[in-house]
Amino acid sequence: MQFLSSLQLTVAYWAVEQTIRFLYQLLPGSAAADAVRRELHICTWQGRTEGFECDWNHPQNWEDNVVPDEKSLVVIPKLRHDYYPNINQPVEPICSLVIEQDAELLLSMFGELMVNGRSHRLGGIRNMGALNNFGELYVINAADTCILNTGTILNHGFLSLDRQGCDGLLTDDNSFVNEGELIHLRSE
Repeated sequence: MQFLSSLQLTVAYWAVEQTIRFLYQLLPGSAAADAVRRELHICTWQGRTEGFECDWNHPQNWEDNVVPDEKSLVVIPKLRHDYYPNINQPVEPICSLVIEQDAELLLSMFGELMVNGRSHRLGGIRNMGALNNFGELYVINAADTCILNTGTILNHGFLSLDRQGCDGLLTDDNSFVNEGELIHLRSE
């Protein structure tokens, strides 16, 4: 595990945030926007579906009414309610995950999520909020860093980071608690 200074993490997150803001600000109908949208589907969590408020697999909990898949950049934004996603069973793999500041993601005991950056260069997890893992979390084929963390991560489950030519976990001091199983694979 590598620890970075707050300044280094701030600069890294600024670059990630600028990339995401750029993707959001592409003008609808432009050739660039269409090309990015064909390559990468941005799925933004909204929650609030009555009876299924925290269900990852319920389409109406997503801004476009589509459950994320292997081409999805998933964004969990800060919300005005407490209905953040709870993954309590295996879900489809996703390309990339961004948890914004003051947002959270919970993987319950039987939850399983794979973040597989193979389909896009933005692979990996960028956590600025809270990531609580009691299930199984796999990060593979990340472009530069499997997990870049300035929020908090609590791992009571299984966390596997496949570090193919990239860093495994870059985090602030004391913001990662591992009371589960952490596997760093390095294949070159």
